[in-house]
Amino acid sequence: MTKPANKPSPFNLLPDDLVVHILNKVNDLKSLCLCKAACRRFSTLVHEVHTVSFTAPSDFKLPINPYYKDGSVKSKYFRSAIRSMKKFSSLKSVSMELSPSIYRGDNNINRVMFKWKIKISNKFESYVFLSPNSVFNSKGILLHHDNEFKWKKMWLACECLGDAMGRYNMLVECVKDIPSLEKVYIRDWSKRGMVSVSVGGTGKLNNLLPLGSPWKGVNYVMRRCCIPVLELPVSGCVMKEVTLVVFEIGVNHPIDTYHSLLNYDEGVEFDDEDEAAYVKEAVMEIFKKHRDEITSTEGVI
Repeated sequence: MTKPANKPSPFNLLPDDLVVHILNKVNDLKSLCLCKAACRRFSTLVHEVHTVSFTAPSDFKLPINPYYKDGSVKSKYFRSAIRSMKKFSSLKSVSMELSPSIYRGDNNINRVMFKWKIKISNKFESYVFLSPNSVFNSKGILLHHDNEFKWKKMWLACECLGDAMGRYNMLVECVKDIPSLEKVYIRDWSKRGMVSVSVGGTGKLNNLLPLGSPWKGVNYVMRRCCIPVLELPVSGCVMKEVTLVVFEIGVNHPIDTYHSLLNYDEGVEFDDEDEAAYVKEAVMEIFKKHRDEITSTEGVI
């Protein structure tokens, strides 16, 4: 009795570009690395994926002195991820989710409402942090409340600024080591803070960002205020005890431009779109109607 001929695998009938399209839908870095071990064809096609994402473990953190002299990040986990992504020859977009440092040792932070974001042109320019103690909607229904003191909100703003600086250095290092990149998103898994940069058309990020640390010997301005009651005419919300912190490096923006810093990039979602909208509106209202309550401090990093 003769053995039946082996039938070709249906998978082998799929063209390469279709397989790559499917792998782009997977995009998780760990899953893609596992796919490479499935077969020789996968081990080749995985490296043609355009988009990669990964979530760092919950205990991920940078060391106390997180940077080398050239500004590169001291992190075995991050360096391992970079080495893996460098093998993707067509990589255009990277998305990372990291654990915020503020969640380590303070379980009460999760109930505090805050948002932060930085503005990047060809460098780290500005950082904006906003946190209200209470938020009421247009019908007077309480949406959020916490009892944190103003000094605790200032501590929180400084901790988030440290995270923002660390994530910016990570972003720059991604661009330095992966020249094909056009988009990088680094956000907290809490989705309250983000560092992102993108370039349209055929441009590459390594032509946009400086490849080094911007933190030494640079002038800065920190603006801050706490508004007892802030009415938002568009959403109809009312915020109480609103803490706002703005940190600028090497530049002094016209005060009317700060509201744009809380514009979130297209395709990047936060947990609550309504929350993101009235946080943005709050920044606009503070710089529009409460400028006299904003204090400034200047210095050199």
